[in-house]
Amino acid sequence: MSKSNKTNHLVFPSGRTVKACRNDVKKLKKEATSLGCKLSTSRALDIIAEKNGISGGWHKAINQLSMVDAVNTYPVNVLYSPNGKVYSSTIHGVPPSLKDEDVKRLISSNNPSRLSENLRARVGLDRTFFSAVLNEKGQVYRTVKIESFEDSHAFHHSMHSLGYYQLAEDFIPDNYRHYDIVFAPERSLHFQFPGWSKRPIDLTASLQMRMVLWLDYMDSEPPIDNNEDFCELRKCRPNWTFDMCAIYWKFAVELTGLPFKETPDADIQKIVQYATLSAVKGFHALIDKREKVAQSNL
Repeated sequence: MSKSNKTNHLVFPSGRTVKACRNDVKKLKKEATSLGCKLSTSRALDIIAEKNGISGGWHKAINQLSMVDAVNTYPVNVLYSPNGKVYSSTIHGVPPSLKDEDVKRLISSNNPSRLSENLRARVGLDRTFFSAVLNEKGQVYRTVKIESFEDSHAFHHSMHSLGYYQLAEDFIPDNYRHYDIVFAPERSLHFQFPGWSKRPIDLTASLQMRMVLWLDYMDSEPPIDNNEDFCELRKCRPNWTFDMCAIYWKFAVELTGLPFKETPDADIQKIVQYATLSAVKGFHALIDKREKVAQSNL
């Protein structure tokens, strides 16, 4: 089944299905042609999506409808708290994370702080929060829909305490990009490198994600060329690549347990070298993924 056929059953706020709206797009293009106007397919899709109740483009609309559809596909456990309802859905056939805990316990284990009250005032009362949780294989096994800011704050705080971290948008599965937050369980990636006789170098998944995003940022706008510490590091370590220097400058403590210094020793060089190679590999995978997504939307 093609990707478009998989979404044909989804229903816009207007009551029309995605399939019907696709037919409306064809009609709109024909009307434009008969009037001597040039209308691209992508623009026609965006117009029809907005006409049927969702602004921001066709792609965004399909993602939003798919998100609601995914929440409603699986049995929902409705939980009640003094603040409102919480809907927890466990996806059948997908194993839970080893860190998994009962949603109700996670929500009841934390009271909103003063900070959350300030945030609550800024976010507003009329808001529903969508969260998704991944297992160690990167599969979404649970979705959570929360109607109150207090419960959402407690849930997110508890998830971080359990050892989950928040995925950046580029690392979120495509069908869940429009969720407010997607959690993944923290895990260690072990690297035993040639010529390295000590214990394997451990990188946490969240640290590697941040290193990949840092290289992505550096690729578009290098911000540290004029930093004195960074320039001194490059001068003292001419055999280091720019990426190695950038990774060490940003993540020295997390990689080595030691603060940044101008003359790191050979052991630190080995750690930084292979951590950088791992991040560079992830960076290229990220760029390839973006290119494939861009081509699929043409």
